[in-house]
Amino acid sequence: MDLTTMWKIGTSLQILMASGSFVASLGLAIMIVRTNGTRKKNKTREENQPDDQQGQSSSSSVLPWKIVRKHRRPEEKEGNLLSRIMFCIAISDVLQSLGILLGPFLVEKEKAEIALWAVGNRASCVFDGIIFLAGACWVPLFTASLALYYYCKMSKRMSNEQFVIRVGEWLIIFNLFFVLTILFVVVSTGALQTIETGVLCMIKPSHMIDSDNIYKGTMAVLKALSFIAIPVASMGVILISLSLLLREIYVKEQMFSSSKEEEQKQEQEQHFEDDASRIRQSLAKSYKQEMTSQVILYSAAFILCYLPWIASNFMYVLKKTPPNMLLFLLQAIFPSGGMFNILIFTRPATKVVRTKSNFQISRFKAFWIVFCNGGVVPDQDFRSDDDNVQKNDEGSENEHIQGSLNLNNLDCH
Repeated sequence: MDLTTMWKIGTSLQILMASGSFVASLGLAIMIVRTNGTRKKNKTREENQPDDQQGQSSSSSVLPWKIVRKHRRPEEKEGNLLSRIMFCIAISDVLQSLGILLGPFLVEKEKAEIALWAVGNRASCVFDGIIFLAGACWVPLFTASLALYYYCKMSKRMSNEQFVIRVGEWLIIFNLFFVLTILFVVVSTGALQTIETGVLCMIKPSHMIDSDNIYKGTMAVLKALSFIAIPVASMGVILISLSLLLREIYVKEQMFSSSKEEEQKQEQEQHFEDDASRIRQSLAKSYKQEMTSQVILYSAAFILCYLPWIASNFMYVLKKTPPNMLLFLLQAIFPSGGMFNILIFTRPATKVVRTKSNFQISRFKAFWIVFCNGGVVPDQDFRSDDDNVQKNDEGSENEHIQGSLNLNNLDCH
């Protein structure tokens, strides 16, 4: 197979995967915005309802409710931190996939060894490099922030208010301004160039550290910081947070199994509270299991997508050319992070829809129902007529499952 044919196959695969990731990431961002908008409307309706019912009552009876509302609003606002992090990841994936998608067309044809579809100029190359570099840097940082969020919530038992005050807002601000600073330096120094393969504009891999050339040395530092240091550091934060979280869960499971007999005795003595305590414990356990599954899946998707990217950049730093198989994996896997994220984000709600339908609908149909409904479970029955006979008997069980699995709308302290 000649070089031109390999280039066409690899670039076509890159465009295909980047297109899917772009659509999926854009859909995820819209879904998060719609979900937050619906949540705010429901909360506003719930807050206004007591006032309407007590409109003819005395002002002394309304005043305590207003005080409660004033104290609840900051907490509700802080409860959207997870949604803000996921929204930042989605927008970062949009930028990254758009840069990869437009790369083969916006590069400078005369600057690349092979660029069959290039129609761009210097300005288009800089534009493509900016959006790609922004997304490629923000995705690792915000994914690490997501892992840190899950760790603080589940392991450190921080409330949303505590996480926002201690970590949350400062973490998001740091991620934004850190990458914007890198972009400013890269653009002002003219570091964004068409790479040799002609599929993207970024800091050229050939700009290695050279003591006799300050320009190449500066470019090498920027490239190492943007394409190696940030992903590797983010991956380290993710792995450390995940390992500490799983270790704590394992220790608690061991403690729970050893004290199981004592809890059974206590439940027998307090039989009048058995149902309520059992439901609370079951909900908490299901919630933690689903949160753990979510953070594992997000971390695995990030590591899978970024390992070929890190490996290829390491080889460039070592002044070695990556093998064709690694470059092929890079073009196939690296742009697909947005598709993984939307599947993981909708997984709990999709699971609830299939459970409510008694597993009569496929996973794809359940995903489409959740996607069209803004990422939440619609208030409708998906069962057939035969299954509706058992609806009253199984209704409480499905509500229990839905409450424990729909993590995208829960605010756990």
